[in-house]
Amino acid sequence: MIDPRLTLTNGRVAVSTLKGVVDAESYHDGQWRQCIVQAADLRSVPNGPVSCQIVFGERFRVIEDSSDGSFGQSERDGYVGYVSAESLGDCTKRTHWVKCVSTIAYPKPDVKTSPIGWFPFGARLEVVGATGSFYEIKEVGFVPAMHLYDESSRPSDLLNLAKQFLGVPYLWGGNGPLGIDCSGLVQMTLLAVGYSCPRDSDMQWNWMSSIGKESDVQADDFAFWNGHVGIVDEGRQLVHATAHSMQVVCESLDVVRERIASEARSEFLGFARLPEKNRQRFAV
Repeated sequence: MIDPRLTLTNGRVAVSTLKGVVDAESYHDGQWRQCIVQAADLRSVPNGPVSCQIVFGERFRVIEDSSDGSFGQSERDGYVGYVSAESLGDCTKRTHWVKCVSTIAYPKPDVKTSPIGWFPFGARLEVVGATGSFYEIKEVGFVPAMHLYDESSRPSDLLNLAKQFLGVPYLWGGNGPLGIDCSGLVQMTLLAVGYSCPRDSDMQWNWMSSIGKESDVQADDFAFWNGHVGIVDEGRQLVHATAHSMQVVCESLDVVRERIASEARSEFLGFARLPEKNRQRFAV
């Protein structure tokens, strides 16, 4: 069964590899472009609700430009939709990612100078040099070196990454520090530690390995409902972006389960974990 969220066609145009698979008026290889704003909204239909976001430096494969925007597919997770053409530019080299909720760019390697911009968690930047505790970013300025990582220095603490977002507003389809949703929080933090994670919670549930016994649940495992997901920590707390609080919170897993069950809003699906990852078990 074809998932329209991940299938690069809008009925009018389709990517060349889908020729013979889906019907379209024309087929194109497309062109890779790069997000040049802090975050660009991706919509499944023109002017529709936001499905997710791509962030600065991420690539987006465009197969059609029209008055509706640029139609294509995110390299990060294969999500398909429309983004503003003005939010995309030519692809350039990227060497590092931002690992804090956001980082500030300065015109000089000096925190006392007036900031000239900022970049969100997960943004991709090209480092061209280092001065003291700063990295120089090509055609941008300087950012604190401690805020970036490359493939050789990738972070490993999923929970600490996720807890950086505590207090960030809940935003349906959000993927960044100005607003994020439950599956966006899981995806962005897992990307940082090296997992190519799908975007939506139903995709994430199917992608992970389910846990048969609740007594086997460990820190860094995940709790899933139909339409919701959170990360379990060592103290049986749940780190999640929730519309109930309209922000990212860390609260008792049992309280969350009771609240959702009492509101009859969503079915509890169970617990899941990433494959081949050892964690310290907590008592249940």
